[in-house]
Amino acid sequence: MLWEGFLSDLIIAYINRDSSQFAVHLRNALETDLTPKQTRIYSAFTTLTIPTHLNKADVISLIDGQGNNISFSNFNDLNDAAARWLAATDAAKIANLTNAQKAILNALTAVRNQIAHRSEQAHKAMQIALSAGALYPTGLQRGTNAVSQIGSYLKARPQGHASKRIEIFLS
Repeated sequence: MLWEGFLSDLIIAYINRDSSQFAVHLRNALETDLTPKQTRIYSAFTTLTIPTHLNKADVISLIDGQGNNISFSNFNDLNDAAARWLAATDAAKIANLTNAQKAILNALTAVRNQIAHRSEQAHKAMQIALSAGALYPTGLQRGTNAVSQIGSYLKARPQGHASKRIEIFLS
């Protein structure tokens, strides 16, 4: 989906622009997983040097060596990853989104998963995401009834809005 690709590219670009926090994450990831014996060997014989700037190819290979997009199941996962990987100013751009923007991200992810998987779990997650109170002023909050057909929900114009829900999501 375009959204996942965009978000993955955005995170990689932020890390590529300022790798300082990502370098801290890499060091912590390595040192946390060492056994006590490995820690003694590491301390006595090894020096870890992470370049001050990681190029895009290095960032991509360190995040996912398989070449997949970085994906997040909800806003909280995105926010946690941003805090771990991104410089403070870039992480703040994500953390400081409004409640409505956070709810939109959760709803967009849930709708995407429902369209892609059509599973009962995806359907339930979508119902929860679309019932978030923060979505009310956006026109994306579902009514009292559950959404049974995602296509009908997306092509509908919410009351008081000139745009269809799919256009609201895209904007």
